[in-house]
Amino acid sequence: MNIIHKSSLFSIVLALSAQSLADNNYTLGLGVGTIYGGLGMNAGVQSDVDIKYVSAGVLKISGSNTTYGLGLGWITTDLFDFQSKNHGINIYVGAVGTENSFYGHDPIYGGGLGYSYFFSGIDKSGFNIGFTLLAGKGNEENETGAFIQAGYQF
Repeated sequence: MNIIHKSSLFSIVLALSAQSLADNNYTLGLGVGTIYGGLGMNAGVQSDVDIKYVSAGVLKISGSNTTYGLGLGWITTDLFDFQSKNHGINIYVGAVGTENSFYGHDPIYGGGLGYSYFFSGIDKSGFNIGFTLLAGKGNEENETGAFIQAGYQF
């Protein structure tokens, strides 16, 4: 099964899980970074300590060609010993870069692990910053690197 089919299955399971919907809120975010699909947005299910999200955005604009990024992820603040809801660990699967193709640029899919800091806490609206270390394999190129993030979670 390729990464897109696995990602779709993962998002359906998260969306339909009764436990993930109990005592949760829906959230929408705008910004730049993997949790926003490049320059874009995310939509997810938010609890007191985590966010499960789907992201979509623009990865690259080159002349008349635009490359879009899609991804899925989970951010949790529950892994740290201190009771702060500001520091989060990200796990991400989705677009991690671009490669040249006959039609312009295609997304490279892979995964990443990162850190996010939520200024108001993960359970409240506010600004966030962070980074994600990424790795992926395209048709002709491999992608490794980091993506800085900055955005606002509603």
